Amino acid sequence: MFGYDGTLCGRGQRLEPPPRNAGRAAARLLAAGMIAGAAAGRGGSAGEGLRAAIPARLHAGVLVGCHNGAEAERLGAARRDDSGMPDPGPAACLSLIRAKRLLPAGTKIP
Repeated sequence: MFGYDGTLCGRGQRLEPPPRNAGRAAARLLAAGMIAGAAAGRGGSAGEGLRAAIPARLHAGVLVGCHNGAEAERLGAARRDDSGMPDPGPAACLSLIRAKRLLPAGTKIP
């Protein structure tokens, strides 16, 4: 597991895909059978950057967590929209519904 901003790509390059050498290193590890994970505080742009840096045939071996772990999925999963994040599926929605039920009545959720 590694951080995306400031680790995989420099802080000044956060709007660009990770550098080629980082993509090549990740591809070598993934091709050897390892599973990689990346975490970011931001949204789906981290997933888009990883998709650009890592060959598509290796995407299934990459886990990506965005919004500080609020959304996480394999990089190769089908995306639900143009956000860049994979579709979390119905299980994630059920978990959010259950979590909302635990909040005090009248709690506003942004």
